[in-house]
Amino acid sequence: MKNLQESLAETLAARYYLYSTAQALLGNEPTEVLLNAADPELVEGALEACGVDGAIELAGSFAAALEGVQGEDGLLGLSAQYTRLFVGPGKLACPPWESVYRSNSRALFQRSTLDVRNAYREQGLLPQMYPRVADDHIALELGFLAQLAKRAMDAHQAEDTNACKAALEASARFASEHLNVWLVGYASDLQKEAPDSLYAAVARIAQVFCARDVLLTGEAAVSLP
Repeated sequence: MKNLQESLAETLAARYYLYSTAQALLGNEPTEVLLNAADPELVEGALEACGVDGAIELAGSFAAALEGVQGEDGLLGLSAQYTRLFVGPGKLACPPWESVYRSNSRALFQRSTLDVRNAYREQGLLPQMYPRVADDHIALELGFLAQLAKRAMDAHQAEDTNACKAALEASARFASEHLNVWLVGYASDLQKEAPDSLYAAVARIAQVFCARDVLLTGEAAVSLP
């Protein structure tokens, strides 16, 4: 039977897996390698390890969406969908930036963008393309939380309680102030624009997990020795 610290280690690893998987799928043009690495069983296990309600249903939708993009034709179709949803040309139906969802004008580079950039800077984690990218892209925000999750996981393994707590607190603060504010709307728009697609399934998983993770980080911090 697992002790408390073993369970915590599993939870911290699951957090990192979920954030990094969502970031990879929403932030990169699809490839065979990327899709082959996506494992619905691991997603389900990670969601369950994090105490996410509806883990089986979420993973099932993810599995069904993956099944629909198998083979060369499926990959080509998914690539076209990725371009339409995330790249353009033309106006994107579901712009993947926080500022669009937090601005009445639905414009990029608002005050919230600078707040996101400052959060990255405080943790020493500015994007590689800084300052030529909009910092509040869905994949960058998920990538930031993935790095904080890895920091917490590594600190726990090193028995550095203070560093682990600091990473968990930074993660909860960022999720509460940023990703959780707009991800519900974004995931809903993706489902309307690309019903039951892989991207809609991943965004839904990210939305539900990120909302749960704000509570989870507090629980994890309390369980640290």
